[in-house]
Amino acid sequence: MEAADMSEFPEPYDHGAPAEPVPVPDPESVDAPKHFLNIAEIFATPKVVTEDVFVPQWNGWVRVKGLTAAERDAFEESLIKRKGKNQEINRQNVRARLIARTVVNPETGKLMFRDMHAEQLGQLLAGPMDLLFDTAQRLSGFRDEDIEDLGKPSEETSDGDSSSG
Repeated sequence: MEAADMSEFPEPYDHGAPAEPVPVPDPESVDAPKHFLNIAEIFATPKVVTEDVFVPQWNGWVRVKGLTAAERDAFEESLIKRKGKNQEINRQNVRARLIARTVVNPETGKLMFRDMHAEQLGQLLAGPMDLLFDTAQRLSGFRDEDIEDLGKPSEETSDGDSSSG
């Protein structure tokens, strides 16, 4: 298989500009044939989606970005504590930890906080933090059960270990 020529792909998406939401057609009402994306079209899609959130308790706006797949994996990995073969989820200050990884400067698109700010963020009122957390969670594709599922062992399939008859 031949490697793709990466020079044909666009420059990385500008993190400072919010991505425009793309309407999702109802599959039942689409009469046109399906358009399957090629590699260039997939790599040309926005890498970051942002949403500006008004926080009434702070009387101001905050820009929240969704995590990329790699950023989400890193965040999930940061929640797992391993002890030998056992693992457990560290949910301590999870809201502040996700907010630290998703609130961006609206002018530069760069993260406003670092992981080290999570402790301070955790000391803020829960209402505004919940508003930001819920937005970050939605933009990153997290469901409530996703964090719960992190601590569970993955299901492994066996190759013919069971017999019938």
